[in-house]
Amino acid sequence: MSDSGASGHSVGRAELGVSTRVDPAEAGVEAVERAAERLGGTEPGLTVLLATAAHGGGLVDLVAAAREATHAPVVGASVEGILAPEVEVSSWPAAVALAVAG
Repeated sequence: MSDSGASGHSVGRAELGVSTRVDPAEAGVEAVERAAERLGGTEPGLTVLLATAAHGGGLVDLVAAAREATHAPVVGASVEGILAPEVEVSSWPAAVALAVAG
């Protein structure tokens, strides 16, 4: 996903990674690694991480593991459900990462 703004400057590229692993730390790592891989070797400058509330008390571990798996800053939130091209999740643990480069 790449685009140019009205000024002609590139606004970057973004890719998604999804994980439905039950273990929060594994889900965080898998989601950010999948998103980063799809960037084709370009390092993300920011990763947005969303995890379903079903990860419950493991959200701190999920974010900590995700931060260790990427060189980019990670921001995120807990959400009720996730919609992505590969999956729709509303009642079990899942995480989705959006890796943004450029």
